[in-house]
Amino acid sequence: MTKQQILNAIADKLALTRPVVSTGSSEPRDFLVKIIDRLGISEETARLTKPELASLIVVALGGEWDESCYSAGSTVTKVGLERILSELTFL
Repeated sequence: MTKQQILNAIADKLALTRPVVSTGSSEPRDFLVKIIDRLGISEETARLTKPELASLIVVALGGEWDESCYSAGSTVTKVGLERILSELTFL
């Protein structure tokens, strides 16, 4: 699956509007915030980076987050997005 396909699957699972992956396959930050809101995770998100937001989601769902899940450019990797989707399958 591509990053876009993974994000589409996450959006469909949570009944969210599908996001559009920007140039360089970067996931939109606001989409990660929408996931947090939809899951009812109570955490201040304003100052968190995209990897920190994604980590919050995965860990709150009981998954593991590691260095393979994000890159130095504050981007969540395909592995990180797959972890979110994988943990959502248990909902």
